[in-house]
Amino acid sequence: MRLSFVSYRLVQLLPVLFGVALLVFLMMHITPGDPVELMLGQAGHATEEEIQALRHEYGLDRPLHVQFVSFMGNAMRGDFGTSFVHKQPVSAVIAARLPATVELTAFALLLAVAIALPLGIISAVRQYSFVDKAGTLGALVGISMPGFWLGIVLIIIFAVKLHWLPVSGRVEYGVGLDHVTGFYILDSILTRNGAAFWSALRHLALPAITLCAAMCAVSMRMVRSSMLEVIRQDYILYARAKGLPESVVVLKHALKNAMLPTITILAVQTGLLLSGNMIIETVFSWPGVGRLAVGAIEARNYPLIQAIVLLYALVYTGLNFGADVLYFVLNPRVRTR
Repeated sequence: MRLSFVSYRLVQLLPVLFGVALLVFLMMHITPGDPVELMLGQAGHATEEEIQALRHEYGLDRPLHVQFVSFMGNAMRGDFGTSFVHKQPVSAVIAARLPATVELTAFALLLAVAIALPLGIISAVRQYSFVDKAGTLGALVGISMPGFWLGIVLIIIFAVKLHWLPVSGRVEYGVGLDHVTGFYILDSILTRNGAAFWSALRHLALPAITLCAAMCAVSMRMVRSSMLEVIRQDYILYARAKGLPESVVVLKHALKNAMLPTITILAVQTGLLLSGNMIIETVFSWPGVGRLAVGAIEARNYPLIQAIVLLYALVYTGLNFGADVLYFVLNPRVRTR
Protein backbone atom coordinates (compact mmCIF):
# COMPACT_ATOMS: atom_id res chain seq x y z
CA MET A 1 0.00 0.00 0.00
CA ARG A 2 2.76 2.43 0.93
CA LEU A 3 4.76 1.70 -2.23
CA SER A 4 1.73 2.12 -4.47
CA PHE A 5 0.83 5.40 -2.79
CA VAL A 6 4.34 6.82 -3.25
CA SER A 7 4.50 5.60 -6.85
CA TYR A 8 1.11 7.11 -7.62
CA ARG A 9 2.13 10.48 -6.21
CA LEU A 10 5.42 10.42 -8.12
CA VAL A 11 3.66 9.69 -11.40
CA GLN A 12 1.36 12.66 -10.78
CA LEU A 13 4.35 14.99 -10.67
CA LEU A 14 5.37 14.30 -14.26
CA PRO A 15 2.44 16.00 -16.09
CA VAL A 16 2.71 18.96 -13.69
CA LEU A 17 6.36 19.51 -14.53
CA PHE A 18 5.70 19.03 -18.24
CA GLY A 19 2.82 21.52 -18.13
CA VAL A 20 4.97 24.09 -16.32
CA ALA A 21 7.78 23.68 -18.85
CA LEU A 22 5.38 24.06 -21.79
CA LEU A 23 3.61 27.07 -20.31
CA VAL A 24 6.83 28.93 -19.49
CA PHE A 25 8.28 28.14 -22.92
CA LEU A 26 5.23 29.54 -24.70
CA MET A 27 4.94 32.60 -22.47
CA MET A 28 8.60 33.53 -22.95
CA HIS A 29 8.34 33.22 -26.74
CA ILE A 30 5.10 35.17 -27.13
CA THR A 31 6.26 37.97 -24.82
CA PRO A 32 7.36 41.05 -26.83
CA GLY A 33 11.11 41.47 -27.11
CA ASP A 34 13.81 39.72 -29.10
CA PRO A 35 16.74 38.35 -27.05
CA VAL A 36 19.07 38.70 -30.04
CA GLU A 37 18.28 42.39 -30.39
CA LEU A 38 18.77 42.87 -26.66
CA MET A 39 22.14 41.13 -26.81
CA LEU A 40 23.37 43.12 -29.82
CA GLY A 41 21.81 46.36 -28.65
CA GLN A 42 19.05 48.36 -30.22
CA ALA A 43 21.27 51.11 -31.63
CA GLY A 44 21.01 49.64 -35.11
CA HIS A 45 24.75 48.93 -35.58
CA ALA A 46 24.33 45.15 -36.04
CA THR A 47 23.86 43.91 -39.57
CA GLU A 48 21.14 41.51 -40.63
CA GLU A 49 23.78 38.83 -41.22
CA GLU A 50 25.06 39.19 -37.64
CA ILE A 51 21.52 38.97 -36.25
CA GLN A 52 20.71 35.84 -38.23
CA ALA A 53 24.04 34.23 -37.35
CA LEU A 54 23.45 34.76 -33.63
CA ARG A 55 19.87 33.56 -33.93
CA HIS A 56 21.13 30.40 -35.64
CA GLU A 57 23.85 29.92 -33.00
CA TYR A 58 21.24 29.73 -30.22
CA GLY A 59 18.73 27.79 -32.28
CA LEU A 60 16.16 30.59 -32.29
CA ASP A 61 15.60 30.30 -36.03
CA ARG A 62 14.02 26.85 -35.67
CA PRO A 63 10.23 26.30 -35.33
CA LEU A 64 8.87 26.59 -31.80
CA HIS A 65 7.88 22.95 -31.50
CA VAL A 66 11.38 21.87 -32.52
CA GLN A 67 12.90 24.21 -29.95
CA PHE A 68 10.62 22.86 -27.22
CA VAL A 69 11.32 19.21 -28.03
CA SER A 70 15.04 19.95 -28.06
CA PHE A 71 14.82 21.79 -24.74
CA MET A 72 12.89 18.99 -23.03
CA GLY A 73 15.22 16.33 -24.40
CA ASN A 74 18.28 18.17 -23.15
CA ALA A 75 16.61 19.02 -19.82
CA MET A 76 15.94 15.36 -19.09
CA ARG A 77 19.70 14.83 -19.42
CA GLY A 78 20.43 17.74 -17.10
CA ASP A 79 21.50 20.10 -19.91
CA PHE A 80 19.55 23.38 -19.89
CA GLY A 81 21.65 25.10 -22.51
CA THR A 82 23.83 28.19 -22.37
CA SER A 83 22.82 31.50 -20.85
CA PHE A 84 22.49 34.21 -23.50
CA VAL A 85 23.90 36.85 -21.15
CA HIS A 86 26.47 35.00 -19.04
CA LYS A 87 27.80 32.85 -21.91
CA GLN A 88 28.03 29.97 -19.44
CA PRO A 89 26.03 26.77 -18.91
CA VAL A 90 22.72 27.56 -17.24
CA SER A 91 23.31 24.95 -14.54
CA ALA A 92 26.58 26.65 -13.54
CA VAL A 93 24.94 30.09 -13.41
CA ILE A 94 22.12 28.80 -11.17
CA ALA A 95 24.50 26.80 -8.97
CA ALA A 96 26.51 29.95 -8.24
CA ARG A 97 23.39 31.78 -6.99
CA LEU A 98 21.54 28.87 -5.37
CA PRO A 99 23.29 28.90 -1.95
CA ALA A 100 22.19 32.51 -1.34
CA THR A 101 18.54 31.66 -2.04
CA VAL A 102 18.62 28.45 0.00
CA GLU A 103 20.20 30.25 2.94
CA LEU A 104 17.61 33.04 2.85
CA THR A 105 14.68 30.63 2.46
CA ALA A 106 15.90 28.29 5.19
CA PHE A 107 16.47 31.14 7.64
CA ALA A 108 13.04 32.59 6.87
CA LEU A 109 11.44 29.16 7.33
CA LEU A 110 13.14 28.56 10.68
CA LEU A 111 12.19 32.04 11.84
CA ALA A 112 8.56 31.57 10.82
CA VAL A 113 8.25 28.18 12.55
CA ALA A 114 10.03 29.44 15.68
CA ILE A 115 7.48 32.27 15.98
CA ALA A 116 4.31 30.67 14.64
CA LEU A 117 4.44 27.34 16.49
CA PRO A 118 4.69 28.56 20.12
CA LEU A 119 2.45 31.56 19.44
CA GLY A 120 -0.22 29.35 17.88
CA ILE A 121 -0.08 26.90 20.80
CA ILE A 122 -0.32 29.64 23.42
CA SER A 123 -3.16 31.36 21.55
CA ALA A 124 -5.15 28.12 21.49
CA VAL A 125 -4.50 27.13 25.09
CA ARG A 126 -5.26 30.66 26.31
CA GLN A 127 -8.05 31.51 23.93
CA TYR A 128 -9.28 35.13 23.99
CA SER A 129 -6.38 36.16 26.21
CA PHE A 130 -4.15 39.14 25.47
CA VAL A 131 -1.61 36.87 23.77
CA ASP A 132 -4.34 35.39 21.57
CA LYS A 133 -5.70 38.79 20.56
CA ALA A 134 -2.23 40.20 19.93
CA GLY A 135 -1.29 37.15 17.86
CA THR A 136 -4.50 37.38 15.84
CA LEU A 137 -3.87 41.05 15.14
CA GLY A 138 -0.26 40.35 14.19
CA ALA A 139 -1.32 37.55 11.86
CA LEU A 140 -3.83 39.82 10.16
CA VAL A 141 -1.19 42.50 9.65
CA GLY A 142 1.36 39.96 8.39
CA ILE A 143 -1.01 38.52 5.80
CA SER A 144 -2.20 41.93 4.63
CA MET A 145 1.19 43.58 3.98
CA PRO A 146 2.79 43.04 0.54
CA GLY A 147 6.36 41.81 0.78
CA PHE A 148 7.89 44.61 -1.28
CA TRP A 149 6.14 47.26 0.86
CA LEU A 150 7.17 45.64 4.14
CA GLY A 151 10.75 45.36 2.90
CA ILE A 152 10.92 49.04 2.01
CA VAL A 153 9.43 50.01 5.38
CA LEU A 154 11.97 47.87 7.25
CA ILE A 155 14.79 49.40 5.21
CA ILE A 156 13.61 52.91 6.05
CA ILE A 157 13.28 52.16 9.78
CA PHE A 158 16.22 49.87 10.57
CA ALA A 159 18.73 50.86 7.88
CA VAL A 160 18.09 54.49 6.97
CA LYS A 161 16.78 55.91 10.26
CA LEU A 162 18.33 53.74 12.98
CA HIS A 163 21.41 52.48 11.08
CA TRP A 164 21.13 49.12 12.83
CA LEU A 165 21.10 46.79 9.84
CA PRO A 166 22.55 46.91 6.31
CA VAL A 167 20.41 47.57 3.24
CA SER A 168 21.73 45.04 0.74
CA GLY A 169 24.24 42.29 0.05
CA ARG A 170 25.20 39.19 2.03
CA VAL A 171 28.30 40.25 3.95
CA GLU A 172 30.39 43.33 4.54
CA TYR A 173 33.40 43.94 2.37
CA GLY A 174 36.69 43.11 4.02
CA VAL A 175 35.59 40.54 6.61
CA GLY A 176 37.79 37.94 4.94
CA LEU A 177 35.27 35.12 4.68
CA ASP A 178 36.65 31.92 3.16
CA HIS A 179 34.07 30.32 0.86
CA VAL A 180 33.61 26.63 1.61
CA THR A 181 29.98 25.74 0.90
CA GLY A 182 28.58 29.03 -0.40
CA PHE A 183 26.33 29.36 2.67
CA TYR A 184 27.86 32.33 4.47
CA ILE A 185 26.49 31.52 7.92
CA LEU A 186 27.79 27.95 7.70
CA ASP A 187 31.09 29.03 6.14
CA SER A 188 31.73 31.54 8.93
CA ILE A 189 31.10 28.80 11.52
CA LEU A 190 33.34 26.29 9.76
CA THR A 191 36.16 28.81 9.41
CA ARG A 192 35.56 30.22 12.92
CA ASN A 193 35.18 33.74 11.59
CA GLY A 194 33.10 35.57 14.17
CA ALA A 195 33.12 38.90 12.32
CA ALA A 196 31.84 37.24 9.13
CA PHE A 197 29.16 35.35 11.07
CA TRP A 198 27.83 38.52 12.68
CA SER A 199 27.98 40.40 9.38
CA ALA A 200 26.19 37.63 7.46
CA LEU A 201 23.52 37.40 10.15
CA ARG A 202 22.91 41.16 10.08
CA HIS A 203 22.62 41.15 6.28
CA LEU A 204 20.23 38.20 6.47
CA ALA A 205 17.90 39.71 9.08
CA LEU A 206 15.81 42.19 7.07
CA PRO A 207 15.16 40.05 3.96
CA ALA A 208 14.41 36.98 6.10
CA ILE A 209 11.94 38.86 8.29
CA THR A 210 10.24 40.31 5.21
CA LEU A 211 10.06 36.93 3.51
CA CYS A 212 8.72 35.04 6.52
CA ALA A 213 6.04 37.55 7.58
CA ALA A 214 3.17 36.09 5.55
CA MET A 215 4.19 32.48 6.23
CA CYS A 216 4.44 33.16 9.95
CA ALA A 217 0.94 34.67 10.01
CA VAL A 218 -0.70 31.82 8.06
CA SER A 219 1.10 29.10 10.02
CA MET A 220 0.24 30.69 13.35
CA ARG A 221 -3.46 30.80 12.49
CA MET A 222 -3.40 27.20 11.27
CA VAL A 223 -1.67 25.93 14.42
CA ARG A 224 -4.15 27.83 16.58
CA SER A 225 -7.24 26.52 14.78
CA SER A 226 -5.90 22.96 14.72
CA MET A 227 -5.04 23.07 18.41
CA LEU A 228 -8.47 24.45 19.30
CA GLU A 229 -10.11 21.57 17.47
CA VAL A 230 -7.91 18.94 19.08
CA ILE A 231 -8.00 20.13 22.69
CA ARG A 232 -11.79 19.82 22.70
CA GLN A 233 -11.64 16.10 21.90
CA ASP A 234 -12.59 13.47 24.46
CA TYR A 235 -9.13 11.89 24.66
CA ILE A 236 -7.65 15.24 25.74
CA LEU A 237 -10.26 15.43 28.49
CA TYR A 238 -9.39 11.87 29.48
CA ALA A 239 -5.66 12.71 29.58
CA ARG A 240 -6.36 15.62 31.88
CA ALA A 241 -8.62 13.45 34.04
CA LYS A 242 -5.73 11.04 34.56
CA GLY A 243 -3.82 13.88 36.18
CA LEU A 244 -1.21 14.36 33.47
CA PRO A 245 0.63 17.69 33.57
CA GLU A 246 -0.81 20.31 31.24
CA SER A 247 2.47 20.54 29.33
CA VAL A 248 2.34 16.80 28.57
CA VAL A 249 -1.30 17.02 27.50
CA VAL A 250 -0.64 19.94 25.18
CA LEU A 251 2.73 19.02 23.71
CA LYS A 252 2.53 15.23 23.59
CA HIS A 253 -1.14 14.46 22.98
CA ALA A 254 -2.66 17.58 21.41
CA LEU A 255 0.20 18.98 19.34
CA LYS A 256 0.97 15.71 17.57
CA ASN A 257 -2.49 15.48 16.04
CA ALA A 258 -2.77 19.23 15.50
CA MET A 259 0.39 19.18 13.37
CA LEU A 260 -1.16 16.93 10.71
CA PRO A 261 -3.01 19.68 8.80
CA THR A 262 -0.22 22.13 9.60
CA ILE A 263 2.30 20.00 7.71
CA THR A 264 0.50 20.58 4.43
CA ILE A 265 0.27 24.31 5.06
CA LEU A 266 3.97 24.50 5.89
CA ALA A 267 4.86 22.68 2.67
CA VAL A 268 2.71 25.03 0.59
CA GLN A 269 4.01 28.12 2.38
CA THR A 270 7.61 26.97 1.93
CA GLY A 271 6.96 26.73 -1.78
CA LEU A 272 5.48 30.22 -1.70
CA LEU A 273 8.70 31.47 -0.11
CA LEU A 274 10.43 30.63 -3.38
CA SER A 275 7.92 32.57 -5.44
CA GLY A 276 8.15 35.51 -3.05
CA ASN A 277 11.92 35.64 -3.01
CA MET A 278 12.06 37.16 -6.50
CA ILE A 279 10.60 40.39 -5.15
CA ILE A 280 12.42 40.28 -1.82
CA GLU A 281 15.80 39.56 -3.39
CA THR A 282 15.29 42.45 -5.80
CA VAL A 283 14.32 44.86 -3.00
CA PHE A 284 17.35 43.93 -0.87
CA SER A 285 19.76 43.31 -3.79
CA TRP A 286 20.20 39.76 -2.54
CA PRO A 287 22.37 37.83 -5.05
CA GLY A 288 20.16 34.76 -5.28
CA VAL A 289 18.19 32.83 -7.88
CA GLY A 290 15.13 35.07 -7.50
CA ARG A 291 17.03 38.19 -8.51
CA LEU A 292 18.68 36.19 -11.26
CA ALA A 293 15.24 35.24 -12.58
CA VAL A 294 14.13 38.88 -12.71
CA GLY A 295 17.22 39.78 -14.75
CA ALA A 296 16.65 36.80 -17.04
CA ILE A 297 13.07 37.90 -17.74
CA GLU A 298 14.20 41.44 -18.56
CA ALA A 299 16.90 40.13 -20.93
CA ARG A 300 14.61 37.48 -22.49
CA ASN A 301 17.21 34.92 -21.47
CA TYR A 302 15.07 31.93 -22.45
CA PRO A 303 17.28 29.02 -21.29
CA LEU A 304 17.95 30.59 -17.89
CA ILE A 305 14.38 31.55 -17.01
CA GLN A 306 13.04 28.20 -18.20
CA ALA A 307 15.53 26.35 -16.01
CA ILE A 308 14.79 28.55 -12.98
CA VAL A 309 11.03 28.11 -13.28
CA LEU A 310 11.47 24.35 -13.70
CA LEU A 311 13.64 24.34 -10.56
CA TYR A 312 10.96 26.23 -8.64
CA ALA A 313 8.26 23.85 -9.91
CA LEU A 314 10.36 20.81 -8.97
CA VAL A 315 10.96 22.14 -5.44
CA TYR A 316 7.31 23.12 -4.99
CA THR A 317 5.95 19.77 -6.18
CA GLY A 318 8.63 17.97 -4.19
CA LEU A 319 7.59 19.76 -1.01
CA ASN A 320 3.96 18.83 -1.57
CA PHE A 321 4.97 15.25 -2.30
CA GLY A 322 6.98 15.14 0.93
CA ALA A 323 4.03 16.56 2.86
CA ASP A 324 1.71 13.91 1.40
CA VAL A 325 4.10 11.11 2.32
CA LEU A 326 4.61 12.48 5.83
CA TYR A 327 0.86 12.88 6.27
CA PHE A 328 0.44 9.29 5.07
CA VAL A 329 2.99 8.06 7.62
CA LEU A 330 1.63 10.06 10.58
CA ASN A 331 -2.09 9.54 9.99
CA PRO A 332 -3.24 5.93 10.50
CA ARG A 333 -6.65 6.65 8.94
CA VAL A 334 -5.02 7.41 5.58
CA ARG A 335 -2.94 4.23 5.65
CA THR A 336 -6.01 2.03 6.15
CA ARG A 337 -7.79 3.33 3.05
